[in-house]
Amino acid sequence: MKEKPFEGQKSKVDQFERIEGIECPEDKENFEGQKILVIGGPDGHGISMAVSSAKYLERRGAQVDIYVGSPVIRGGKGATHPGAFYKKTIPELNVENYDRVVIVDIPLDFRDLLNSEKALVQLDEKVREGRQKRNLPPIEHTTFYIDHHSTTKFSLLPESVVVKIVPMAEACKLGGERTKIAWIGAICDRDKFALESATEEEKELAKGLDIAVRPIRERPELIEFLNPDSYRRYINDLTEWMKRFEERVSKYEQALFIRGNRYEKFYNLYIQKYPPPVPANYAEAKEVENYKKAIEEWEEEAQKRLEEAVIRLKNEDWDYFINEARAIERQLNKLDIPIASGFGRIILVDTQDLTRSFSVFKLMEQAIKNMGPDKFPYAIAILRSAEDLKMGRPPADLISIIRFAEREDLPSVKEVITTHFGEDFFEKYKMYGAENAQTVRLPLNNRETAKIAAELIRIFAGKEIPDFSQVRSVIICGDPNSGKSVYSTILREALKTLGVKVAHLDLDKAAPTPQWYLEAEIKYKETEFLFSQGKATQEQLEEARKQLEEATERRRAMKKPWSMELAEEAKQELLKTVEDEEIDLVIADIGGGKIKRDEKGNIIKITRLTAENAKILEGTDAVIIVSNNPQGAAEWRKLIEAGVDPETGVRINREKPIQILGVYQSILEGNVQEIATGEKTGIITNLDRSKAEKKYNPAIFTTAIFFSEAVKKRKKI
Repeated sequence: MKEKPFEGQKSKVDQFERIEGIECPEDKENFEGQKILVIGGPDGHGISMAVSSAKYLERRGAQVDIYVGSPVIRGGKGATHPGAFYKKTIPELNVENYDRVVIVDIPLDFRDLLNSEKALVQLDEKVREGRQKRNLPPIEHTTFYIDHHSTTKFSLLPESVVVKIVPMAEACKLGGERTKIAWIGAICDRDKFALESATEEEKELAKGLDIAVRPIRERPELIEFLNPDSYRRYINDLTEWMKRFEERVSKYEQALFIRGNRYEKFYNLYIQKYPPPVPANYAEAKEVENYKKAIEEWEEEAQKRLEEAVIRLKNEDWDYFINEARAIERQLNKLDIPIASGFGRIILVDTQDLTRSFSVFKLMEQAIKNMGPDKFPYAIAILRSAEDLKMGRPPADLISIIRFAEREDLPSVKEVITTHFGEDFFEKYKMYGAENAQTVRLPLNNRETAKIAAELIRIFAGKEIPDFSQVRSVIICGDPNSGKSVYSTILREALKTLGVKVAHLDLDKAAPTPQWYLEAEIKYKETEFLFSQGKATQEQLEEARKQLEEATERRRAMKKPWSMELAEEAKQELLKTVEDEEIDLVIADIGGGKIKRDEKGNIIKITRLTAENAKILEGTDAVIIVSNNPQGAAEWRKLIEAGVDPETGVRINREKPIQILGVYQSILEGNVQEIATGEKTGIITNLDRSKAEKKYNPAIFTTAIFFSEAVKKRKKI
């Protein structure tokens, strides 16, 4: 690594000795010879403020200890995030040997401000009582509380507690000096001034600090539990698992033992050391004890890693954080992040299956880089049923929005929302975060979450958002086996939920996918999953497999060669259904085109705009393109926009161009994902047909919201 990779860059932090406009009552205090405990929040900003405060006190002659507590340790006892600190950690803190306590960047729990304040007072009393027990004279101010969050509000505190509320992330510490450590912390907090003024080196250091404070998530035996959001579920799941352990052992089969269970990977790690048969008394089974021990070890490792980051930061070991940043950058560059677009300047990022290893904001930033920040400077992510262990909150739907830091020519996230909805929006939905990174927590409700997401997408999209107002029919097109029928099924169910009267046509007359076939496929996949969980019998699995095989044969018998007569029949069916005044919207699927294979069966060419497809497309107002590869998605878009295949001369004969409402890239099975490429290309993840019954995908539901609103407006006219 070069010693000075960013030589020549200089930020505003180097131009000032003190932060302007910040009052520092601590400057009037005498800290000489005192033992002081500094407690900080567990994220990059929190520990930077704790370290900066500690260094200030040491310069003033104090002996300082720093404490930060990881969100994952000991069920919250010892953690220093708001959800646990005031309720679980303060009662456990031993501060009798300290002369003062300093708390930085730990906002009061806004759900319970009064009891948070009481806990703070109790902590102050313990410090004062400790000095009294040591026969030391009282100190006028024993507790310093410093914060910058708007949710922190006090009612009445004793004079011994000094509260310092500052307007910016960089100043959330003791002392008014502008330091590099505090500056890097402000960048971690996505402070607007810091992001606009920081050099590339400083941004990389902030990224490294953000990563350094997070638990390592590569331990194979804990892979299913490395997402802190799921940690609470582990406690309940483990209890249930232990109850059923004896039953499972008694039915042990080498190939099926707890297959698919959340604990399978952990169990397999120890199966060689403790091979079957497992002791009948499951309460004494070493596998269970080893599992609990592994969880405890991971918790301790998370805490040690956090403490290591504190030490490195205090010593200003910047190479350590540079290495952390570059290591994660290498991982992110290889990561395929699911993206859905077609909504103007904003992309919708599906981070649901990736947050166990990366923060949501990091994924969103990387997604913008993948798509190109020049065209897509904003990103929105929706997390469904997310538990927030860090803040101690119950499950909720989360919507996060960011603006790419380098796009300073555009208004910030907060400015856009304020301009369109006013300040009341933040209070109504308890929206929180930095100027360019806002998050809102909502009650679990697919419909309402998608509705708010649609409102936010609309204001960030600019003038490029598709016009849904005149769309009476939409064809789902794309490459073969891309999940078109599943996409249309989910869209159909979302529209029904929203009160839209929708007709769903399968216009692939040569190789139709009837609903009864989808149902058989869904049933088999669900039964297979339940069987892996021990919740379905071998007989039930075989019955579901038999039904799917019968449906497959029945569907195969329906296939027939394409002809222009079939295509005209499909087109007329579409037009006739659109004319039905009882129908608000028609959704239709068409075939993926003509496939040419080599002697080994590999696809070597797809003719997408066949004469038959062109004939059917003449009858629609709009299309949504769903393809399982970026090249296919881009090719479909070019063909629809041009209205002709330049290679074959096949043309879509219609007066008005077909409107493209979205271009998505899909992956049918599992969590394998590919990076989207090309303008207005995105990814709809997990369009496995077994997922269709869930009838929910944030991108699809958001599209349904736009359709629903257009239908309502059309009816009013």
